[in-house]
Amino acid sequence: MKDGLEQLPGKTIRAIVVNPLYGQVFLVFSDETHFEFYPGTSNELKWTRAISPGGLDRVRECVQRSSGAESMVVFE
Repeated sequence: MKDGLEQLPGKTIRAIVVNPLYGQVFLVFSDETHFEFYPGTSNELKWTRAISPGGLDRVRECVQRSSGAESMVVFE
């Protein structure tokens, strides 16, 4: 299986969702999938191992549940 980053070429970004409270950035794709970047220890950037199912509504739901809607920034 390809690493998560290797799955990104060819995808069309529909939106970017930022959760500043946890330092998360979600790329939401036009095929209703998403990919997450998050902070690791010692200022390193980490990312999920694979593209996940669920589009913008799913990502909004997850961020709202964990941090509240006021902490979410959405770029469409």
